[in-house]
Amino acid sequence: MFIPRTLFASAYAHLKAHAHPSTSSVLILCALDTDSLCGARILAALLKRDYILHQIKPVAGYQDLEKVNETLIRGNDELRFVICLGLGGLVDLSSFLDLARDGGEEAECWIVDGRRPWNLYNIYAGGREGDEAVDARGGKVAGGRHNDSDSDDDGDDDGDEEEEEGEGGVRHTLLSHPSSRPLASSPPPLNGNSDLVPTSPSQNLPNEPPLPPYVASTKTLRRKLRKLRRKHEAVIANYYSQGTWYGEPVSSLMYSLAADLGREDNDILWLSIVGVCAGETYGRTISSGPPRRTAGGWGADTREDQVRGILKDEVRRLNPPDLNGTSALTSGNANGVSGVTALQTTARSPSDTSIRISPEYRFMLIRHWSLYDSMLHSSYLGTKLHIWSEHGRKRLHKLLAKMGFSLSQCKQHYTHMDMDLKRSLKEKLEKYAPLYGLDGIVKEGFVRCWGWRGCLSAADVAYVVGGILEVGKTHKKTQKKISDNTEEVSEEIERLEESKEIDEWITNFWDAYDALTNIEHLKSALPVAMNLHQAILRTGTALIEKRQIRLLRSFRLAVVKEGPDLPVFTHPNALSKLALWISEAIIEQERETSKKKHLPLVVASLNERRNVYTVVGTALGLEVANSRKIQKKKEKSAKAAAKEEKRRKLLEEGLDEEAEEEEEEEESDDEDEEERKGGRNRFGIAFQEVANSTQARIRIDSFEATVVEVKQEDLGAFLEGLSLKSVSLQ
Repeated sequence: MFIPRTLFASAYAHLKAHAHPSTSSVLILCALDTDSLCGARILAALLKRDYILHQIKPVAGYQDLEKVNETLIRGNDELRFVICLGLGGLVDLSSFLDLARDGGEEAECWIVDGRRPWNLYNIYAGGREGDEAVDARGGKVAGGRHNDSDSDDDGDDDGDEEEEEGEGGVRHTLLSHPSSRPLASSPPPLNGNSDLVPTSPSQNLPNEPPLPPYVASTKTLRRKLRKLRRKHEAVIANYYSQGTWYGEPVSSLMYSLAADLGREDNDILWLSIVGVCAGETYGRTISSGPPRRTAGGWGADTREDQVRGILKDEVRRLNPPDLNGTSALTSGNANGVSGVTALQTTARSPSDTSIRISPEYRFMLIRHWSLYDSMLHSSYLGTKLHIWSEHGRKRLHKLLAKMGFSLSQCKQHYTHMDMDLKRSLKEKLEKYAPLYGLDGIVKEGFVRCWGWRGCLSAADVAYVVGGILEVGKTHKKTQKKISDNTEEVSEEIERLEESKEIDEWITNFWDAYDALTNIEHLKSALPVAMNLHQAILRTGTALIEKRQIRLLRSFRLAVVKEGPDLPVFTHPNALSKLALWISEAIIEQERETSKKKHLPLVVASLNERRNVYTVVGTALGLEVANSRKIQKKKEKSAKAAAKEEKRRKLLEEGLDEEAEEEEEEEESDDEDEEERKGGRNRFGIAFQEVANSTQARIRIDSFEATVVEVKQEDLGAFLEGLSLKSVSLQ
């Protein structure tokens, strides 16, 4: 079942009332990504304020989840709540977790995951029919479960619900609701409320006996039931076949919980902002559907714009601007971007820990790097200018020259640049950047200061925390092979190396957990994020210059199997960043050749320690095509007033427009459905089909459905099968 946003506070009150006061009865399972990490931080802060003992356990994948079930969940009679952050939404968790306890009771499992599609077994098939544990009278949650009989469950997912799986939910079956219409209608009462008085003998004659009601035969009822079942099964199959996409982030949902409890503050708000901004670094945009249709046409905001708009409102509410200070507008400290001419790099006072809305450039770590390096390693600007080639670097130099910025100044640390150049940077970029196709290079962002110790933007923190999770505090560039002379590696050595790798990732998780709220740890880890993106630029440039990106039947393929930065991309999230950079570069190349169709990309990287390839599938090309369709839809809606005026004049002249209007409505509905499904990543479905149809040794262990591991010797067979199965990606 699911808990709607309006009942988050009631669900937390239920947890608070049933948590054990003296033992750790709440287990938080957290995925190894920045958004889930921020969500865990927020939830832990709420539990600490209520003195609820809990345990946080990072989980690397499904195999690690089974180990957690064996060690921490199975047979643990003191455990009452298992909260999954960023994991479990795509699978049936009842097959991974043993929640049974002595006495016939079961621990409750809550799932908070931004990945879609949801596995519907976690919502509808978790309980026993007729269980009395569900009691939602008055809109309250009892037994941790909400009776959704009055909710409008139309299958549309906006990412606004917190899922929960438990044995006490009500089972929804097709058999209990065979039809929504009565099989036969009873006749109206005769002479029930008649005011007429009989005036003739003919009116006193007895009425004709009513016809017996039609009763459908058993065969007819079974036929209707089968038809209804096929209809609902088709709806479910269509839901799962759309691929994977992302709803509202975990950190945003946790902030909604804190707001409902009246406990929002700058620390919790900052964690939510960092979690939302972290999705942009991986290309995980919130794509719950197309822009909302309003009375006047299409709304201008997407779901992601709405989430960011709420965060901006919260920043303004919790951090009101200083209306008496006049220097704030020129120093970048105003709570807005109008009139702000420079980035905020210093705090107002030694105790200033406020969050501000500030103009942010689409350059990475600009406050802590030189302007030149920040622009060079920016995924947005680097791919737009073709920075991997000598011609692209000359274009960057020309852009700086037109702006009046010398290379000697640009290669200095940003804080050491001339103040006049920093003040004029925003104006010059807005003037000259469109000449190079760099539209929207300046946007609103979030920045926070920790007194005189430093200022960081939310994007900076997302880059740094992501770098710690993927690489670690110490950047490792060596990778020792576990087999030099033998082709086959024993399973025991392979398990040992895999265990070491998972231990390293979990160590990185705790380092990132500590650094998330410690400015000194974040500043010391800045070189880690810089080294990671330098490796992405070097590897992506080498693949493009050496023409190692192959064009297959339905997708493009890039394989990283050598080079000094090969150990960096053993982590799936780091490889996803490389795939995003390459995808954006290819799209920019195809735009110059006027290509409208962009194929998805598959990137494989060799893990020499385990002799496996980590494979990531990205559908950025499909997302770009879908965003163009949405933009065209918005442009059409801008002309709606003119069309309505034209129709009105035609109707006044007596012309019939009904047929044309009906045709346009049908076409619009088809386009809406196509836009809602467009841009979703279907590689997860293709990977599963290849795993079931080939003999290649494939393991799907990541919580990301579009990440798989393939044995080094079986990569060819896997790609051959994928080229045949991936026709559905188009």
